[in-house]
Amino acid sequence: MQAWAAYEANDLLRIVDPVLNTNYSAEEAIKFLKVGLLCVQETAKLRPRMSEVVEILTTNNIDMKDVHISKPGFVADLRNIRIKQHMTTDSPQGSSSSGTSFASSIWSVKNLAR
Repeated sequence: MQAWAAYEANDLLRIVDPVLNTNYSAEEAIKFLKVGLLCVQETAKLRPRMSEVVEILTTNNIDMKDVHISKPGFVADLRNIRIKQHMTTDSPQGSSSSGTSFASSIWSVKNLAR
């Protein structure tokens, strides 16, 4: 979620490990981070194939400045969990167990494979 927030703020370099102490190519770091975000887009059809990922990472044929990235599916799932938890805690007969079962259901193999 930090990577998506940094992408939206046009500040991906803020999530680069500070241990690197600026001993890296900023352009290359941004390219790698954008490829990571491309791979977790909510719509699977928008995600690059592995061969495309390899090409992006090993060549300079694709200008990452022009690539559109949609929000990760995980961000949408987290928002749904928060909404469900909020609704559960606000309802008079709601219990925390129903919020927990909803949260655990998004991690099923079926949902992870989408």
